[in-house]
Amino acid sequence: MTKYFKALIVYMVGSFSLMQAQEVVPISKEEVLSKVKENNTALKISEEDFNQARADYRQTNAVFLLNITASHTGIATTNPLMAFGSKLNQEILTQADFNP
Repeated sequence: MTKYFKALIVYMVGSFSLMQAQEVVPISKEEVLSKVKENNTALKISEEDFNQARADYRQTNAVFLLNITASHTGIATTNPLMAFGSKLNQEILTQADFNP
């Protein structure tokens, strides 16, 4: 029994040594370096940090730009009460507005 067992083990070891687990693919150094550059997450993170810092720097240019806001409101009426109320809301009443 042990003779058959030993023969089986020798056969299995011999057959495993003849099999290859993976196919051998030759690759050049340039291909390896290009793949590393494409898939390097630390490099991608540092590039995004640089882009963010550059955007923050460019945003400081807004300090030197003028900030202008303009608004316009107009009203046309023949109703004296509405005209008086409009002046009252704008706080531009004068003494002459109370003199009929």
